[in-house]
Order: sequence, then C-alpha cells, then structure tokens
Amino acid sequence: MQRLEEYIGFLESNQGSMWLELSFLETLSEDEICNFSEISLKSLFEQLDYYWKRLPFRIEEYERDNQPLSEEYLALKKEYTQLSMRTWILARKRYNKCDTKIVHGLNFYTTDCELCAKQGEEIDKFSSELREKGVDALIFTIDLNSEEPIVKFLKQYYSIQSTPALLINSRIYQGQVFKADYLLGEVEKGR
Repeated sequence: MQRLEEYIGFLESNQGSMWLELSFLETLSEDEICNFSEISLKSLFEQLDYYWKRLPFRIEEYERDNQPLSEEYLALKKEYTQLSMRTWILARKRYNKCDTKIVHGLNFYTTDCELCAKQGEEIDKFSSELREKGVDALIFTIDLNSEEPIVKFLKQYYSIQSTPALLINSRIYQGQVFKADYLLGEVEKGR
C-alpha cells in the first residue's frame, strides 16, 4: 500500500511538473528554449539516476530471465519509463530546435525477444563511440509492451512489428540486431 501511495504521488508530481514545463516553454524564444531545455535535461538525468541505480543494467535480459516480476520492480519500471519518455521527448525537441550534437533514441524490447540483450550491447558500443566523437547519446531502453499510452502510440505511429526495434533520430530499425558501426554510419548519413 505504501508503494502504491508513493507511485500515485510520483505520477501527480510528474504530470504537474511536465504541464508547468510545457507552459513555460511556450513563453520562450528559440534561444531561450535551448537554454532551458539544457537545464531541464540535467534535472531529468538526476531523477533518472535513482532508477539506474535500482533497476538492472541489462533490463531486457533481466526480465526475460526473472519471471514473474515483483510488484515493486514493475512500479519502478513504470516510473523509469515515464521519466525516460519525458527525457527523450525533451532531447528530441532540443535536437530539432537547437544546434546541438545529440543522438536521441529508444531501444524497444520485449521479454520474449532473444536478440534484445545483444541489441542492448550494440547500443552500448554505439553510445560509447558517439561520446568518443564528442556527440551526446541519449538512448533509453523501453518495453514495447508497456501499458504507457505514449509507448502504444509510438508503436503504432512507427509501425513497429518486431523486436529488437530502435528509434534513432526519428528513424526506425527493427527485426534484427543492428551493429554499432552500421548505426554510426546511419547517423553520419543523416547529419
């Protein structure tokens, strides 16, 4: 019961904060939006750190090997998903509006996906190689079967039919493992 109350409080706080943030963004000029989004992204990363310390590093592999999942784990995962989506949306907005070197993306998995852990390893290499080139990489691992409405909408909007599935800078890649080198080439072509 305590965990449920904490979760409801989290949802109310997160929703109210997001509404205020969006309202404030509407009042800003293009330059001000870029400055504010940088501050907001830093804050969201601080919030996400809590979940990164509590959830397994390779979430897709953990869920595949540890069924059934505890209620506490599922609540943490739901909170993480919401914050990750919020951060991804802000990163996407920053990429589209500001002159910034950032690669934003979502790494979709399902618990029955045998290749999803391998794709996660390739994403880690891809992100590391981008950072070596001075490019920020913000790629979040998201359960494609999440009950979150935004995840369902993205699944439909991008016609995601199979996992692993990647959404990198608004391009979808799905149904196989995409190597880090291939993804780097795709990002460089898109710049």
